[in-house]
Amino acid sequence: MRNGIIVLGFFIIVLILTAGCTSAQSGDTNVKTTPTYDSIGYHSLDPLQFQKFFPNIPGWQMDKPFIITAKSSSPNIMAGYGNSENHHVVHVLFRDLGPYSNSYLNSNTQNRIINFHGYPAVKVSGDIDIADDRGMGVYIKINSRLAVEINADGLISENYSLSDADADIETFANAIDFNGFAALV
Repeated sequence: MRNGIIVLGFFIIVLILTAGCTSAQSGDTNVKTTPTYDSIGYHSLDPLQFQKFFPNIPGWQMDKPFIITAKSSSPNIMAGYGNSENHHVVHVLFRDLGPYSNSYLNSNTQNRIINFHGYPAVKVSGDIDIADDRGMGVYIKINSRLAVEINADGLISENYSLSDADADIETFANAIDFNGFAALV
């Protein structure tokens, strides 16, 4: 489990560092994205369509969403949330998996696939070796093409527990319209 969290953290850092990021905010007319085609002719969705699925949760402040474009995947959009009362942090990522969807949940073979809000998912939790923090991530495959990732950690909270992370993830999962997101394709 510990390795899963380490891999999760490493993946997010590498994805952000190797990706081209573009800020995107609701109503921002200066940000334009174009659906892209990869080398096999796959047409990706415009990640700005995903913005409406970011939850608005009382007590949580959302950072400005940004688009992540990596060479080996379709554009995705992510936003971080902070809770000033308890210093918890949650990141939500909406993904268009495209032709890479078959390996999405299988790439994390040390974890079993669970049913999460009616969708297949992998939940990874444990201590993060970096800074002795605890965290949890849920990777939810919505359909043959779309996925949602919700990651919670206590990077700035001294007493953050795995039950705190699980509660934070449930708070966000209950506020996301998974069926509406699935209807995009």
